[in-house]
This record gives sequence, structure tokens and C-alpha cells, in this order.
Amino acid sequence: MTLQALLLKRGGILICSVVAALNFSAATTFAAHRDPAPIPDEVVERLANNRQGGDDPLALALGRHLDEATELLRQMEDEDNRPVSSDSVVATKRMLLAAKGNELTTLRSEIRAKLAETRGRLVSLGFIEKVREWDALRLQVEERFERITRALAEVKDAPDKRLRGKAAASARRELHDLHGKVKEREQSLGDTPLPTWKQDERSIQLPDYDHAAPPVYLLSQPRTLNNLYAFSGNTLLAALPDPVPSEALSCGYTAADLGESQEVKLTPEIKALAEQLGYSPARIFEYVANEIRFEPYYGSLKGATGTLVAKGGNATDQASLLIALLRAANIPSRYVKGTANFVNDPRIQRWVGAKSYTAAANILGMGGIPYAFDSATSTVQFTHVWVEACVPYAHYRGARLDNAGHRWIPLDPSFKDKSYQAGITTSVNFDYTNYLAARTNTLPFEAYEQQVESAIKTLAPYYNNNTLEDVPYAGRQILRRVDILPASPPYEIVNFGAWGGGITTSDTAEVPDIHRNKFTVIAMNSAGTTLATTTLSLPETALSRTTLSFKGATTADQTALDAWRNDNNLNSAIPCTINVVPVIKSEGVDKAVGTSSVGLCTIDNQLTLTVSLAELTTPTLNSITYRNIGAANYHALQAYAFQTSDRLLSERSKRLLDTVRATANPNTNQEETEGEFLHLVGLKYMRYASDSLKRIGELDGGSGESGNNLGLTTARMKVQYLFDLPFAVNREGFLVDMPGLLCRNRDLSTGGAIWKTFKLSGYAASAYESYIWQENSRLDAVSTVRGLQFAKESGIEILTLTSANWAANSSKFTTNANSALNYAQSQVDSIKTSYIDQGYTVTIPRSLIQYQNWKGAVYVAEKNNISVDGTARATYAIGQYAGGYTVSTPVSYSYNPSIDTGYVQASFGPTSGTPPLSAGNGAVGPGFTPYNPFEGDPVNMVTGNMYHTERDLAVKGRGGLPIVFERAYNSRNAQDGPLGFGWTHSFNHYLSFKDDNYNGTGDAADTDGITSAVSWTDGTGSEKFRWPGMAAGCPWGAPSPRPRGSSSRCHATETALTPSARRTASPIPLKT
Repeated sequence: MTLQALLLKRGGILICSVVAALNFSAATTFAAHRDPAPIPDEVVERLANNRQGGDDPLALALGRHLDEATELLRQMEDEDNRPVSSDSVVATKRMLLAAKGNELTTLRSEIRAKLAETRGRLVSLGFIEKVREWDALRLQVEERFERITRALAEVKDAPDKRLRGKAAASARRELHDLHGKVKEREQSLGDTPLPTWKQDERSIQLPDYDHAAPPVYLLSQPRTLNNLYAFSGNTLLAALPDPVPSEALSCGYTAADLGESQEVKLTPEIKALAEQLGYSPARIFEYVANEIRFEPYYGSLKGATGTLVAKGGNATDQASLLIALLRAANIPSRYVKGTANFVNDPRIQRWVGAKSYTAAANILGMGGIPYAFDSATSTVQFTHVWVEACVPYAHYRGARLDNAGHRWIPLDPSFKDKSYQAGITTSVNFDYTNYLAARTNTLPFEAYEQQVESAIKTLAPYYNNNTLEDVPYAGRQILRRVDILPASPPYEIVNFGAWGGGITTSDTAEVPDIHRNKFTVIAMNSAGTTLATTTLSLPETALSRTTLSFKGATTADQTALDAWRNDNNLNSAIPCTINVVPVIKSEGVDKAVGTSSVGLCTIDNQLTLTVSLAELTTPTLNSITYRNIGAANYHALQAYAFQTSDRLLSERSKRLLDTVRATANPNTNQEETEGEFLHLVGLKYMRYASDSLKRIGELDGGSGESGNNLGLTTARMKVQYLFDLPFAVNREGFLVDMPGLLCRNRDLSTGGAIWKTFKLSGYAASAYESYIWQENSRLDAVSTVRGLQFAKESGIEILTLTSANWAANSSKFTTNANSALNYAQSQVDSIKTSYIDQGYTVTIPRSLIQYQNWKGAVYVAEKNNISVDGTARATYAIGQYAGGYTVSTPVSYSYNPSIDTGYVQASFGPTSGTPPLSAGNGAVGPGFTPYNPFEGDPVNMVTGNMYHTERDLAVKGRGGLPIVFERAYNSRNAQDGPLGFGWTHSFNHYLSFKDDNYNGTGDAADTDGITSAVSWTDGTGSEKFRWPGMAAGCPWGAPSPRPRGSSSRCHATETALTPSARRTASPIPLKT
């Protein structure tokens, strides 16, 4: 859309403006990633930067010396095994080995001093028992030095080739036992295959057709079902809720019908909302029906408060919110359970967003909702929950005009009707080769949107007028206008079933425990022995923080832990002689504390997370087990309850900021600082993974539904080793590990799973595992997808392996030019056994990757079994984890040319993105261009400017050009703009007439008071074009130069104005 000639006046000159694009972008607006609750920089500075401690230099040095000794022995054996060996080469290796022994002797003295220093600290703290344990560790370290020194001396002193070979083999075994096994364990791929991304495939559960006593609303007054009545009228507002009127006694309600439960909490917010709605049953029902979106899952999950915060919920959760608001208005109310029946009724398709009855039934079933489907008659039956309330009935049902004739009536706010756009069917295959070619901050779903947009603009009949928002089969809810409450449910009820769990009726004041989704946490030691366990009811805890940490097993252990945590020294290490017990907390309150201890440095403890619903015949909705839990780590546990709304994230972010500001040393209150930071990051990840699946699904013609995802975020400690002995831990960074992601996406037409959506959504979830730390900790991170991109841009071959080509390619894992990046044979065997032999396709670099200070394996393993049994599985692995590590610059040690070991960390591979910046470049300014790098809130990293935009209006226009109104804030725009100080908007385009040094050459024209140049400033405050004049003016038709980086494609020309004419020119329109 263009802006026609606008007359602007400046310095007595009238001139017509250029034809500008404003912010009515010709390109479709992509659904780009958005951070709904940015974490303030001061929080990141206090918490995230406090995690990046360095490795212990002595432990690093010892590890390097042992690696180099191992390599020297290998080279010596290789030379001796040659048919014709070189005595001079062997002599050189023996000399280097002797030198290595001397280096180890020197390092031994330094380690003794380090251990003595730690012993002194333990003595000063009065930990006598810990001193004894530390002395035992010192003796073990000395014994291992003796073994290595002796083994190397035997090689050096061997009198002949045979004995030298025997001694070298013995020394290598010693080095492997005392050092190599630790390295192998740290870089192992895990002992069992772990699908981290699964197509949820639930067994069909039929509705309960056993009859129970009907709800009281049927007994109150006989009426015909399946009729919905609504009448025009006005509702009365009430300043305070009336007491329960005496007329309501006819309902036979009990105290429980007005009371609280796990689901129904009469919080100040609930009470205030009821008051805002005038305590009117009709308005309360209308609010829940119109403001809360329906989500297809079963059972009580979020409760009333969670449903209100999330603005979404299933039938039970919407019933809980409605009941809470009604009870806040002193209106007795209950839950009702029954079987809804839809026979060839398209409303059920519109309710869940399906295009067929088959798809509608499958979408319900994927959420665990018991259902039955008859394709011959297009009949869908399913278990459903709604509300009955005791309201004034005789006159103006539920409008509170009077209290006459109270009766129970049924209310279902969850059933909603929608109108749909047709959508555009696409068949775009994602370009994985191009996406994985180099690291990028573009997320997979964003790249996919670009491909889809290009494809739809070739489709008839609208071609270029097609936009991305035309693609989904998107529905818009038809709002209800409820002046008088409905007299019956809007569908047929074929059966009323007993609630179970001890409740034999079909209506109840409180749902039974078997109808509640539960989150079970079990902490175990390495042998699988339970140390602590708790089961949380999600309707109570869905909005809460759940953590797993370890505290000192004794007072002395805890004192030692506290002394280390509070010393404000990133590089200090805590001794491994401390014992700890697990603690499981919910919102900071202990829920379970272990009684049996483990060592602080243990890294192979176990943790099982499970979401279950006892009412279902298959109660387990999702379950995962970790076998790599470090006792020194802090963990925030996540059970996704579809609760991560903008509001929740913003509230948790504010809570974190307030706590950090009020806490001088965050380590003194880890639960509320570090624990809350980890929780917020985990919530964001769950939200992002769910949103990306939803977006990809709707572009592919699917429902895009997620399941009850499970995972954790953790502040990691690194265990430092002297030989094979863990001797201390220090701060290392962060990890997001999400192996329990579920996909419930269903094709809206066929009702089946969609492989291409499943695969791309998995890549998106993996990309977010590194992106989440870049966004929230300002630290680079490596995940599976980012690791594959790094490998490709570093020139490492990416293998795609199946059982058909494994034999021809597997040797590449152990024959890389840099032998330090070879896979161990145990890793190769694990890949074959766990994945290749199980029918997976594995995408993996031929070598390990060294991503800054992280070294290990990254790979994707996929198995598409949808056509066989409806299942799909994928693993996005990074070492032993399914997530993303933060990384930092490694401690560099020099390359050793004598034995070809070590590395020089000069750079981390090519960097994608914008070219080097110049502050004088016109592309770098106070507005927005691709050449302004932003970070954090967002802040321009070149100019220091804070720039922020808000889009208030986007109206689809003709020709694919939407009408957009945006506000933009520039902290360096030191003037009162049209919307306030520093603010401008997308329509605020203007020309500036300047008398300045436009040509970079000082001359009289710079100060003659005559306009030398005209520039265009767009609606973001960024100067986009400048038209300089010359001695003879500007020639007609001269192109307008624009700063490098400007994305606008507008061109403008202007009139030729001589110096004199510039003072007297009549209004002449610019050529457009």
C-alpha cells in the first residue's frame, strides 16, 4: 500500500514526498519467535554469569599429561610393530616419555600443595571427620602417582624391544584404568536408547456406559434435552454477593456446593472477577464460555486459577473455573459427568478444529478422552464434564432480577462453536540440507514459513496475494451473548456415569482423586534404590515451581556446602568428601527429604518423572527416567500442563527480579533465585516447543497439539578428577534436558499422524534447546541441531546411516584426521545396537565435535513407523543428554607438535550473520535495520540505544499488503514524539531538509543556511534515504542513495533545484 503525495513544508520550501512503503510491508509477516517475558539483564548478570566458573587448572593439566603419555605409548608401540622400525624414532619417543615423567613429578608437587590447602580449610571449619576423609583421598592420589611413575619408568628402562612392548602395553592399561575410563564415561552416549520426541499413541478407551443416578438438575424439573435457549435482556450488577437466598433451599444443596477444593480456590482474584461480573450467573457463564479456549485433554489438570491464568482448559478445568466464580457469588454448583452424543453433527468438527468426524474423534482420543466412533453413521460419543448450578429460575433465568424459583440447571462453558477460513493446502518439504549447512539464529519453523510463503504465492487463483495467514484451517470463536442462562446442554446426553473413586453419583461437589492428573517424582541412587519420592496433584501445583536439589546429610556436610556456595568465588571447588540427601520441593516447601545419602560428586543418580491419571485404563500419560543426575546440581522439574501463558511467564519473571534485587548474595537463597531462574527457563522452553509444533502443524494441515511434556533444567556442576578419583566440584553452566516431549498432532482430514510435521517439530524443539540459553542467559549453547550445523560449517562430513549402509560407513567414526575427535569403539557399538539394529535412521557427524569447551557426540536418530502402527520416535542426543548445554571459552593449551596432541583455540569456526559494522555506516542508527545488532531488552550493541516496537493493528489488505500500525521506542530519540517522549509510530514518516556536510567534504555550503540534502526518516525513526544536492542542483531522475542494510526497495527521484531555486521554488512534486 502506498502513501500518495503528502505536502511537507520546511524552510519555506514545499515539496511532495516520496512514495513510501511505511510499515505496510509487501512481505507477509512471519510468526517470528517472541520472548513473552524477557529476563532483565541484572538478573542474568547476578545469576547466569555466576555459573561460568573455570575448570581446575591442576586437574586439567594432569588430564592433559596423562593423555599425552597415552599417545606417546601408542606411537611407540606403532613404531615397534612396523616391519622395519626406526631406532631413532623410538629413542625420541622414550626421551619425550621421560620428560613427561618429569612434568608429572612437578605437577605432583603442585597437587600436593592444593590438597594441603583444602585440608587447611576443612580444619579451619572444624570438620574433623571430613579431614580424615580428605587425608584418605590424598593417600589415594599419591598411590596413583606412584603407579603411573613406575609404569612409565619400566617403559623407559626396558632393555629390548620385546620387554619395551610389554611394558608399554602394561602402562597403557594402567593409564586407561586410572584416567581413560573417566573420559569414556563423560563422553558416553548412555546405556540405553532414549526416544526424546515421541508421537503419542494412546489406546482407545470407551466411555463408561454403566448407568448412575442422574444429576439433580434432571430431577428438579423435567425438560427436553438438546435444546438451547437464549433470550435478549439486561442483567443486574450487584455490589456484593447476596447471601444464599432462602429460596435456594429448594435445591437441597450442601456446604460442599459452596466450598473450596483442590480445583476450586476462592482467591482474591476469583472474588474480584465475580464482583466485576456483577455476581450474575449469566455473565459469569458468558465470561468463561467466551474468554477461555478449549483444549482437548482429559481430567482435572490446572484447576480454576490455572485455567484463568492460562486462559485455556478442557471441560473439567473450565467447569472448575465456572464453579469457582459461581461459588464466589454464593451460588451452589457441582460437576456433572456423562456421555455426549453427536450424530452427523458438524459442530463437533468445528469445536476441535477438524475437517472430518474421524479426525474429530482422533483428536479427542489423543487427549486421553474416552470416546467411541461409528464411521458408518458419523457418530461420535465421548465422556464429558459440565456444571450444574442452583440459580433463580422462575423469572429471567440466572439474571438475578429476583430470587424466585431456584432450580438446578446445566451449564457447559467448554463447548464452543467456531467459523473457519478454508485454508490453503500445501505440500512443502523442509530443506534440511540448507538449514543444517551453518549455524543460524533462524529457527526451523521460521525457515519453514519462508518456504511455505514462496510456495503459496505460485498457487491459483490469488498467487502473490496469498499470505501465510491464509494457509491454516483457522477458526474464530462465535461469541455467545447470554442474557438468560440456557435451559439444557447444547447436545444430547445418552448416559450419566458414576464419577468413581467412591462417588456413585453422576454429580459431585468435588471431583474424585482419580480424576486428577498427578505428577510423581522419584529420586534414586545409581543402583535404583529410592531415596525420596512425592506425588503432586497438578490442579494444585500446575502454576508452582518444583525442584530437586541435594543438601548436606549432616550438619557438618551442610555447613561445608554453605561455606562454598557463599564464598563468591567462581573458581573455588568443594571437596567430594561431603555426603548429601535429595530434597524435592514445591514452591520452596519440602515435599520429600531423603534419609539415605550419596556422595556430592556422584553423577549417576537416577530420577523418574511421571504424569498419570488414575481414572484411565492406561493411567500413565508420560514417564521418563534419567540416569545421569549429579548430586551437586540444582534441578527445576517440568510437567507441562498447557499453563505457560504470557501472564504466567511475566509474573514469574517479575518474582525473580524482585527476589534477586532483595538478595545480596543469590547463593544464600538458591531456591528462590537459581531455582526460580531455572524454572522460568523451563517454562519458556515448554511454551516455545508447544508453539512451534502448533505453527508447523497448522501450516501442514494438522492440529498441532502437544502432550504432557516432561523434562528439567539444571545448574550444572562439573566434577573434577585426579586420575579416577573425584576430588572436587565447581560451577560449570546450565543444561536443558527434555527427553519427554510428546506430539499429539493429527491430520485434520484423515485423523492420522503426519511424519513431516513430527520430524520438523523435533528439529525445532532441539534448536530451542540452545536458543533458550542464548536468549535467557546470554550464553552460547550447543544442542543437537546447533551441533550438526557447527559440524557442517567446520567441514565435518555428516553421515546419514541405516542398516543398509552401516557396514560401508561405520569405519569413518574411528579414522578421522584429528584422532582426538575419533569416537570410542564403545560409542560406535552403542549407536549400532541402540539405533541401527532397531531400524532407526541416524544423522551424525563422522567425528566428535569440539564446540568451545564442550566435546562430544551429537546425532539425530529417527524411526517412522506411522504406516505400521501409528508410532514415530526420534532422539536428539548430545552426549548422554537430550538437550542443550551452555558453553564458554575453553582454557587453551598449546598444540604439542612432538606428539601431535592438544589444540590452539584460535576461533570457533565461521560465524553466520551480518558483516563487520562501522559506527559511521548509515545502516547503524537509532531505528531498525538488519545491521543494528540487538541484545537483551533489546539494546543496540553498537550505539547503546534501546529500541522496542509494539504492533497494535494488522488488517489484511488487498494484494497481500496488510495495513499495519506499530509503535516504536528509541531511547536516543531525545524529543517528545507523537506518542510520548522517545516514541514514534509507523505512519510518522517525514522528510528532513539539511544544511550539513552531506558529501564528507568541508566547504562553504555546509554553513550557508541553504538546504544541501533531503533525507527520509521512516516510522521506526531510522533515516533510510538521502538525496544530496550538487552545485547545479539535483538532476531530474537521480536515484536516491540508501544506507547499506536498508531493506526498503523504494526508489525516489527529485527535482533539479539550483542554489537560488532552492530558496524560491514553487511546490514541485517528486517523481514517483
